[in-house]
Amino acid sequence: MARHQNSSTGDALGAEVVEVEGNSDSDVTIIEVKIPIKHPEDFDSIEVIGKKTQQPITQKRNAEWIKNPEEGFYSLRLHLKKAPGFEFRLRFIDNEKD
Repeated sequence: MARHQNSSTGDALGAEVVEVEGNSDSDVTIIEVKIPIKHPEDFDSIEVIGKKTQQPITQKRNAEWIKNPEEGFYSLRLHLKKAPGFEFRLRFIDNEKD
C-alpha cells in the first residue's frame, strides 16, 4: 500500500489533508484529513463533494473519526474510489432543528 504525505488546506474550516493511501490491488484511496474540531458527534453525516461536478461522491465505506489526543482535535478518514487529481470539499451535515 502506497502512502503519500500531502498537505492541502481548506480556508473555511482549516482542514488539512495529511495522508493519502493507495493500493494497486484495490480501487480505493484512503484520505486522512486533519480537522480542527473537538466534537465530531455534533454532525449527523459528512458528504464529499467533487470540485468539478459539485455533486456528492459515493464513499466506499463510512467516514471514520480518529481522535488525536496530543493535539486535541480529530482526523477524518475517507474511503473513496481512486481518481487521479481528484479535488473535493467536505460538507458537514447537522440535521438538528433549531
